[in-house]
Amino acid sequence: MSKNQIKSFVLTGGPCAGKSEGIEELKKFLEELQYKVITIPEIATETRQNGFIHTEGTISQIDFQKVIFEMQMFKENLYKRIMAKNKKDFMILLLDRGLLDGKVYLLENEFQKILETHNLKESDILARYDAIFHLESTAVGDAELYNNTTNRFRLSNSEQARIQNKKSMEVWSKHPNFHIISVEDEFKTKMNKLKEAAVNELEREKSFKRQNEVNEVEQ
Repeated sequence: MSKNQIKSFVLTGGPCAGKSEGIEELKKFLEELQYKVITIPEIATETRQNGFIHTEGTISQIDFQKVIFEMQMFKENLYKRIMAKNKKDFMILLLDRGLLDGKVYLLENEFQKILETHNLKESDILARYDAIFHLESTAVGDAELYNNTTNRFRLSNSEQARIQNKKSMEVWSKHPNFHIISVEDEFKTKMNKLKEAAVNELEREKSFKRQNEVNEVEQ
């Protein structure tokens, strides 16, 4: 890769967790810290907006997830190639969900077939990302606060949301830099925890880089 560095951060979690708002706030926060930030919005919402809604019979659940997986992978690869052309800046790619999220909504063998189609393993997917930030669904805390006002394509009820939240934690928890951003009474507190976790990841990277430079000098 060129002299710049690209870090890929995934925001994931259960429905109504604040991922879209988190992307916006984290992007603004990191840009204030002088980072170059590129975002990829949630592909599932875009796909539903285009008319593919599996609950209405326009597409099967597995085909819906295939569309999301392939669009997600295409955008990630394309954006990273373009970002790599920047020869000087440290850049961050913020993603509203990642390739492993499809496993939350499919049977094990169904998701494995998608992986096999692309000659991938789960470990390959995890290696694509530098950190995972799991935002807990509001359904985990107070089910009465769970709603679809921020996304009319949110199809899960509060019980389904809790199940999806748990499965999301399970599928992503194997990543070495996995962070849980828990539900808070104040959404601002939750966002502050997200920002702190992201900064800690960036600081850890800086420390690692400095140590490598020291080791090279000593050798």
